[in-house]
Amino acid sequence: MKKACLLVVFVFCLVCTAGAQRLKAVSYMNTIEREFKMIQENMWYYTSAASHKGAAGKLGAKRDELIKQIELSIQAISAMKPFENSTRFRDSAVAFLRLNYQVLQDDFAAIMQLQNTTEKTFEQVEAYIQLQEAIDKKLAEAGRMMDEEQVIFGTAYGLAFTEKKDRVTIKQQIADSVYDYYNPIYLIFYRSYLDELNFVTSQTKQDTTNLDKYGNVLLQNAKAGLAQLAAINSFKGDTSLKAACSQMLEFYEAEVEQNYQDLKAYYLQKQQFVAAKAKIDALPAEQRTSADVIAYNQAVTNYNEATSKRNSADQYLNQTRNRLIANWNIMAQAFKDRHVPKR
Repeated sequence: MKKACLLVVFVFCLVCTAGAQRLKAVSYMNTIEREFKMIQENMWYYTSAASHKGAAGKLGAKRDELIKQIELSIQAISAMKPFENSTRFRDSAVAFLRLNYQVLQDDFAAIMQLQNTTEKTFEQVEAYIQLQEAIDKKLAEAGRMMDEEQVIFGTAYGLAFTEKKDRVTIKQQIADSVYDYYNPIYLIFYRSYLDELNFVTSQTKQDTTNLDKYGNVLLQNAKAGLAQLAAINSFKGDTSLKAACSQMLEFYEAEVEQNYQDLKAYYLQKQQFVAAKAKIDALPAEQRTSADVIAYNQAVTNYNEATSKRNSADQYLNQTRNRLIANWNIMAQAFKDRHVPKR
């Protein structure tokens, strides 16, 4: 999932190198810039670690470090003297850092709580992604306002600004584009993944009422998901994530369309066997007719054949499901490893 990052970039050039006041303004801005740069670098490390396998376990400690670092930067910038009797630029920087502090302290705590929840519902996963996106928008807007304050401050003292993105900002924007592509496909996958989990659970419980319900839901959402995927292009020529999701949904679709009728036939044979056994067990041996015995034996034969067929189908479904889920997990991680820049 996306991790928000400090977006303010201090890039400027002097219109004229002369003038003590201009040089003081540059020094004042550089002091604030140094604080921002340290936080920006570490926030990017947090983003990168969240995307790449093997580094995610360090997120909690890195978040704590960032919170402490922002606290120290707030103290340092707050202690700066007004520039030419104005605290506007300084206070704007402090406000922006406090927003980042609040995001890390509160919003990211909510994200981590959702992330650590086992057996997430679709709504929880959707809320997790939406919260990430809301954080990104909040910090992006705050960063835009901070940029404006920077320009206002610098322009007042004869400084001109050129738009130039630094290394960390470029990497962050690349990561954002990756997750803008990844998240919708992940939601398509996860919806049908949960549908199939409910479908299989109802099979295990032999709950024929919910079997019909979840079978229909799974088929409907798998078909809808495939239609959505058809409208999604590759990511810079990379179709691996889309292909892995499509394969998963095609399996779910076939599971219902091709195996559901066999499953219901199995349940019917089982019901007939149970009824035949109850009937013959209720009769004393001396009262059982040839027709009773033949009917019972036929029910046993039919049930055994249905059971054998069902076991073979279940074996195939389980092996195929496990293979495709493993492939999805590998492709999803490889996609992020390939496209999200490393630190």
